[in-house]
Amino acid sequence: MTGGDIETSADTTLREREVPQTLWHYTSREGLLGILKEKAGWATHISYLNDAKEFRHAAELMQGLLSAREPADDHERLALEAMRRIELTELSPSIQGGFVFSLSAKGDDLSQWRGYCKGRDAYALGFSGANLRDTLGRSGFALVPCEYDPAVQRKLLSEVIDTCFKTMHRLGAGGGPLQPHVNPDLAFPLLFLSLLEVASVIKHPKFEGEQEWRLVSSSVYPDPLKVIFRAKRSLLVPYRTVGLESLGPYLGITDIVVGPTPHMRLEVGALEQLFLTYALPAAGQPTTQLRIRRSEVPYRDW
Repeated sequence: MTGGDIETSADTTLREREVPQTLWHYTSREGLLGILKEKAGWATHISYLNDAKEFRHAAELMQGLLSAREPADDHERLALEAMRRIELTELSPSIQGGFVFSLSAKGDDLSQWRGYCKGRDAYALGFSGANLRDTLGRSGFALVPCEYDPAVQRKLLSEVIDTCFKTMHRLGAGGGPLQPHVNPDLAFPLLFLSLLEVASVIKHPKFEGEQEWRLVSSSVYPDPLKVIFRAKRSLLVPYRTVGLESLGPYLGITDIVVGPTPHMRLEVGALEQLFLTYALPAAGQPTTQLRIRRSEVPYRDW
């Protein structure tokens, strides 16, 4: 998952999970118009998502693992001392790494309609899972599932600690004394940057029903010029664009589910015209059928 020097077997495990045939991005009317006009989605920094506790949940788990960990040698003892010196849960993550574009394995789900789009103003955009993985993987984004199982979460975070220890051992010339130029305090930034990435896919078990997958920025050192900001009601939100043109016709969108609305027939007709206006296949691209269907969820808030 990472694009830097720290990579664990947990990264490989997540990437090797079977990708659903279709993954869905829930968005509003305004969000859909923005995607079509910009030909891109928005990957939001993990600290600014709707669930404000996402990073804190991972940090609390990591803090517990660090407290319980017993060092095997002086390298690990010094590294642990540096890691424990700062309370992870009190940190405000920097704008390094941790940008995510959220998707779901569920394409017509009541909790998604209610939670993310407030009803009456919602679409689920369907993308080929394999296309997202293979095409956008070449653009610096890794497609990975969110992990909800606490036991697996602790395993992922334990591997981050192990990898930091191995790095400190390498700096110490394979188990010998730390070299004079090596500062054991390096252990903390190594841990923190890894935590930023793993936290991007760790979610509280209460959210398991969402079956969320994410496109995660694979570099912990994003180009500052690629970080953009948008205004929300109470703060500025940093994000990066996820270019979708490379996914093919209709920006890779194969299906659209129109969320519950009192004007379903008019909404479907407007969508068909909208895609003729903004997202016709480019010259040389194969023509594909864009499937638009109505939500079958019996939900009404009007």
